[in-house]
Amino acid sequence: MKILNSLLTNLRIVFLSIVILSILYPLTINLLGMTFWSYSASGYLVKDKFGKYIGSSMIAQKFSNPIYVFPRPSAVDYQANASGGSNWGSKNPELKERAENKIKTEMSEAEGFATVDSVTSSGSGLDPFITEDNLKLQLKRIAKLRNIEANDIAKLLNYPELYEIPLFENSKIFNVLKVNLYLDQNFPQ
Repeated sequence: MKILNSLLTNLRIVFLSIVILSILYPLTINLLGMTFWSYSASGYLVKDKFGKYIGSSMIAQKFSNPIYVFPRPSAVDYQANASGGSNWGSKNPELKERAENKIKTEMSEAEGFATVDSVTSSGSGLDPFITEDNLKLQLKRIAKLRNIEANDIAKLLNYPELYEIPLFENSKIFNVLKVNLYLDQNFPQ
């Protein structure tokens, strides 16, 4: 009888633990997250002007049309389910060749200048931010292709919703998806 009572008590504890830890706790945390931090809890999803989800501001996306700002190169072709770097060492000939080709492309488009983040990929391959220098170089190309005055398009460098200032740094980094959305909304094709 003692064994049966102990067994039933243990089964009740196991059942109660499953209910609390597998159902109640996740529901509570999800509810709190969606109530108080809905933007971050839902994955920093960004909507277009029609309310359609177009991406996440925390994961880089591939933009190949030259009327858009390009993100940093990605070793994983911007696939969020395959996050990771190339793991190529500094002496790897493939890394050197890729960097040299990218530098030639960037320098031909940007009057002999290329930025580090326009040539190198991030550790995850999904970095959604580029430096202000990288953006300035790309804005020249975009202004020309969208037939926009350079001064008009350069104003986006001062819109706080498009950039962040990382802790312990005094330079701006721009979110590529937000900048491209801004371009489409303010300078439509």
